[in-house]
Amino acid sequence: MKSDQITGLFFYSERLDTTLLMSSEEFIRESVQNKNGKNAGLRSIWFNGKRTDRKTGEKSEYIKERYQQYVIQDFSRLASSQT
Repeated sequence: MKSDQITGLFFYSERLDTTLLMSSEEFIRESVQNKNGKNAGLRSIWFNGKRTDRKTGEKSEYIKERYQQYVIQDFSRLASSQT
């Protein structure tokens, strides 16, 4: 692999029926590093949030606004970054 190519990380949320694509650098920037526990030193990221409808009291999941830029419908973003 050439050093100027971007390595893409794909995430699929079945509950949100959404695919997200991030470069390795974006993942490092957006994720948190676990400080303790069995996954210490590994990275975690939470794309979803939960909100409660005030009228019905029903909870629904949504994609956090700061991650909307990574939502993809096709893989053209990956293809355009590798040319």
